Amino acid sequence: MGKNFEYKGSGAPFCHAWSTFLCCTGLLVMFPIGVVCMPVGFVQWIPALEADPATDFQKFPSPGCNIKSVSISSTNDNNGGSVNECNDRYTYTFTIPGDSATTYTSEMDIVSRGRSTTCGTTPFQYMGSYQAGDSVDCWQPSPVGTLASRSYYDCGNPECYKILDPILGHADDERDGLSNSIAGIVFLGLSVLCMLSGCCLFCCRMDQSKMGTTTFVDIEKPAEAMTTTTAQTSAAAMTTKPKAKEMDTASASAS
Repeated sequence: MGKNFEYKGSGAPFCHAWSTFLCCTGLLVMFPIGVVCMPVGFVQWIPALEADPATDFQKFPSPGCNIKSVSISSTNDNNGGSVNECNDRYTYTFTIPGDSATTYTSEMDIVSRGRSTTCGTTPFQYMGSYQAGDSVDCWQPSPVGTLASRSYYDCGNPECYKILDPILGHADDERDGLSNSIAGIVFLGLSVLCMLSGCCLFCCRMDQSKMGTTTFVDIEKPAEAMTTTTAQTSAAAMTTKPKAKEMDTASASAS
């Protein structure tokens, strides 16, 4: 009784699928993320390395600056598609020592209400750094009368008087810039690795398709597989022909 066999083929389809997947992932996913993150990180990190708030600013003499008023705005931010959070933005007006008639506007003091929050559902609580009437430390560009590097520092007013410590903002920018730079380099490296792996599997697919290996699986007994190469199949055919001749000769003698 004849047996049914199912053709399984060589490993070429496997190599083809993975080579396509890895090349597409590296080129269309990893590479664009790396190209975006690395320049953004360098733009943040390099100016932060060049700036030195300890020498670019000096404190005003006591009693410091006086907070005159506070304005607050709230916005929902998702940082480009990640988890949403509600941020309260505090802006202060203040006067400097020796000039109580002129008021200056501060840079924004951003306070988050927490991750996974929205401004419409999360109760507001005042968490600004200062309140109206406070006397606080403040900084002016150093040497006195000069302007600090305006391309880097967020000042809030043309004179670049600050009531938020410039060292704290500098540390945040340096950390964020370094993180984005490293992320960009890692994603670019992964994209190259994925594309090289895809090319290697593509070559593997080409080799497999040239080997001429055919696999047959016994459908009645799936656990038993018979694999024959092209050379083995030819050898089997050659051994079958002499046996057929012997049977023909025996039939002729009998008749």
